[in-house]
Amino acid sequence: LKSQGFISKVGISVYDSSQINQALVFFKPDIIQLPINVLDQRLIRDGTLPYLSTLGIEVHARSVFLQGLLLMNINKMPKYFEPWLPLLSKWHEFCGDHLISPLHAALGFVGSLKDVSYSLVGVQSHDQLKEILMDSTFLHSYDFNQFACDDQQLIDPSVWRIV
Repeated sequence: LKSQGFISKVGISVYDSSQINQALVFFKPDIIQLPINVLDQRLIRDGTLPYLSTLGIEVHARSVFLQGLLLMNINKMPKYFEPWLPLLSKWHEFCGDHLISPLHAALGFVGSLKDVSYSLVGVQSHDQLKEILMDSTFLHSYDFNQFACDDQQLIDPSVWRIV
């Protein structure tokens, strides 16, 4: 369809670098949509993001707010997240210490990644959308490495057990 001019770009949505590598065996997509946020930095740390850039693949980041977890009040988090409360508390303390909202910090982190072309976010209201649009500046000067976590039970919302 692309060669016939019906579509201009072909993309895939993945969860990790192994899925990217499997896809690249068969073809080179124009766009790859992938999860990335201050807690889930796997694709930065393993070199996948810069590699995709060298291939000329456009990266669209999703799960920027980790299904809203990064924005949630610590005291209102479901019991499931108790094992990670020290890390999540550290995140909120970091934001407070730097006088930035968790929303601004989460967006700024992804926005500061030169190999990410776009960020996809979900909103629940018009006011949220306005806040997101106002808080989309980049935060190059902060060190977000301290929040990187490889625990699938936290960074993969598909395995969350919230009742």
